Amino acid sequence: MTANLILLRHGQSTWNLQNRFTGWYDSPLSPQGREEATAAGRALAAAGIRPDVAHTSLQTRAIDTCTLALAEVGCGDIPVRRHWRLNERHYGDLTGLDKAETAARHGAEQVRLWRRSFATAPPPIRPDNPWNPAADPRYADLAASEMPRCESLADVLTRLLPYWEGPLGADLRAYRCVLVAAHGNSLRALVKHLDGIADEAITSVEIEADLTRLVSDDSRRDRALGSQGLEINTYPTASFSLTQPIALDAVPAEGDTIAVEAVGELTLHGVTNEVTIPLEGQRTGGFVVVVGSIEIVFADYGMETPSAFIVVSIEDFGLMELQLVFEPA
Repeated sequence: MTANLILLRHGQSTWNLQNRFTGWYDSPLSPQGREEATAAGRALAAAGIRPDVAHTSLQTRAIDTCTLALAEVGCGDIPVRRHWRLNERHYGDLTGLDKAETAARHGAEQVRLWRRSFATAPPPIRPDNPWNPAADPRYADLAASEMPRCESLADVLTRLLPYWEGPLGADLRAYRCVLVAAHGNSLRALVKHLDGIADEAITSVEIEADLTRLVSDDSRRDRALGSQGLEINTYPTASFSLTQPIALDAVPAEGDTIAVEAVGELTLHGVTNEVTIPLEGQRTGGFVVVVGSIEIVFADYGMETPSAFIVVSIEDFGLMELQLVFEPA
C-alpha cells in the first residue's frame, strides 16, 4: 500500500503577527491564522484528500490548525496524535524578541545564521526569561537531556527522527493518508530528511531589495509610498529568504520552460511573513531565467495606505515582481 503524507504548517499566530521569535512559546492563532487553517482544510476537501490519522505538536497553534482543517474535510473524528518532537524549533533566548529589533542589535547576518543555517543555534534561554517553557506542565515528563534550551535546525532533525521512525512511520505503513500539522522548522527538518537535501542548501537563496530606489510613473506617489507607507528612512530594504528548496527534477533543456514555487519569508517594513511565490522560467543560452510576482497587502506588514496630494488614489496593496538568473555551478 502506498501512503500519502500531507504536511501542513500552522496558520499565522499572534506572535507571528507581532514579528516576534516564537519557538516553544505557546502563541495561539490570530484571526487570520484561523482563516488560513480553515482555508487549508477546504483546499484538502476540494482535492478529495481525506486523512485517516493526524499528527501534531503540543503547541496550541498547530493543534488548532489541525482541528480546523480536519473539520472542513469532514473527518474531525479521526485519531490525532500529539507529541513534543513535532514542536517548533526552540529559539533559546531570542524567544519573545522582536525580529527587526534583534537584527538591528546583533546584525542582520548574525540573525540570518541563527534563523537559516543548519547547525548554528541561538543563545540558550536564560532561566529568568519570562517566556522560558521549562516549567510548562506539558513537558514535565521530558528527561533533562530532552528538554532543549535552544536548537539549531540540526537539533530539530535529531529530536524529530525518533518520532519519524516510530509512531509517524508506523502510521504511514498502516494508513493510506497521514496528515502532519506542525511548524515551519519541524516540517523543514522533516522535508530535509526525506528529500536528502544538503546541509548548505537550506540557506542557498537570500534576496535583498533597496527600497530607496523604488520608482513608478508618478514621483508624487513614490514620495507618499516611501515616506508614509514603506517608511524607507527607517526600513530602507526588503528581503526574501528561501525556507524550502526550489524543487527541480532536472535542469531544463535549452528552450524548455519550468513552473515552480519559491517558499520563504518576506521581510518588509520590519515585519516577516511566510509567502509562496509562483515562478515561471526558461533555459536560455546556458542560463535559467525565472520570473514571478506576489501581491503585497500593506496591512499584512503593518503599513498604512499612503495618500498623496493631487494623486487620485493609492491602492491598499502592491505587486512585488522578481527576476532570477541561475547559472550552473
